[in-house]
Amino acid sequence: QREYRRYDRLDNRFEKVQVWGAVAEGRRLWSKHELVAGADAQLNDVQSTAFRQNIRTGAQVPLDSRYPNGTNNMNNFGLFAQHTFKFGAGKWVLNDGLRVQQVHLRSTIADNSFFKFPFDRIEQNNTAVTGNLGVAFMPKDGQRISFGLSSAFRAPNVDDAARIFESNTASRQLIVPNPNIKPEYTYNADLGVVTTVAHKLRLEVNAFYTLFRNAIALAPDRLSGQDSVLYNGARVKVFSNQNAAKAYLYGGTATATYIVGSGWQAASSVTYTYGRLQRNGATIPLDHIPPVYGRTAVQYTGDKLNMEVYALYNGWKRIEDYNPSGEDNAQYATPDGTPSWITFNIKAGYKLNRVLLLQGGVENIADRNYRYFASGFSAPGRNFIVALRALF
Repeated sequence: QREYRRYDRLDNRFEKVQVWGAVAEGRRLWSKHELVAGADAQLNDVQSTAFRQNIRTGAQVPLDSRYPNGTNNMNNFGLFAQHTFKFGAGKWVLNDGLRVQQVHLRSTIADNSFFKFPFDRIEQNNTAVTGNLGVAFMPKDGQRISFGLSSAFRAPNVDDAARIFESNTASRQLIVPNPNIKPEYTYNADLGVVTTVAHKLRLEVNAFYTLFRNAIALAPDRLSGQDSVLYNGARVKVFSNQNAAKAYLYGGTATATYIVGSGWQAASSVTYTYGRLQRNGATIPLDHIPPVYGRTAVQYTGDKLNMEVYALYNGWKRIEDYNPSGEDNAQYATPDGTPSWITFNIKAGYKLNRVLLLQGGVENIADRNYRYFASGFSAPGRNFIVALRALF
């Protein structure tokens, strides 16, 4: 069991989330086969309340809560089986699996006086069967080629179907519940290649493609027949999570690691992601898609001294690649988007003895002014880190 609490001090909004989970599974080995099968369950309960208080008199009045102010439950139950078969003198591995998932969602609105929604409850029961099939070939040590196909299912949760939230974007949006939202399905393919050259250079490339059906995304909506309403003294546009016709997402990561010798090695990786949503004949960018990013480092590992010099870098995120719903926080970007940036950093650790470890580092050595994509704050400038740790 886990419990999470969230408190917005500005408007006295409270969210309390309680989660209970259980898993039971068994494993069987025979010949060249392995089978893992079992069942799992997760129970979620969300309580959401809000009020406004006069700090002089202490008087309280009700306020609209982030989630329905009645009961909010989301329960997941699943049966699963995963099978592995090794053949071809152990050079080939076949992996296949199946999962049956049942999700029940129930949210009730105890006080409907704030927005007067044409409903006072949201209730869904969704069941799906998903699976995966993959094969890997390892011709020799340090080499591997793998390919996989899979499907996935995501039922709308309380946040997708029932939240009431004012987005602090320049366009001012009010996100309202949508009791008719349906589950999202994905179909995925991935390919991975690993090779080692002369036991010193390791190259790895991974690529994927994901097709979404009934993709869940924010879109304009209406409340009481209007596309905009007065909320907190301002007119805001009405949005809700809805199912798009389809969407797609693809990308990949390339990594190279070179062992120099005598404790030294160099490594570099770069990741690229691209996603688009298709709705009403239009193609628009998916939200939360980062720009190209990577990391390059030179590392030294010794008996007492560990050291790393590394660079972090991001490519441009052009403004035309931002999602128009405001989820990407375009108001925090320049008119052209989020500029590319690179920082240089160093960190080191030295074992003084068996117990004490002295650590230090300098981040953003060039004191570069930059901002992560979708962030409303500039990243830290040049900063120094010193720490003394006791190892037991």
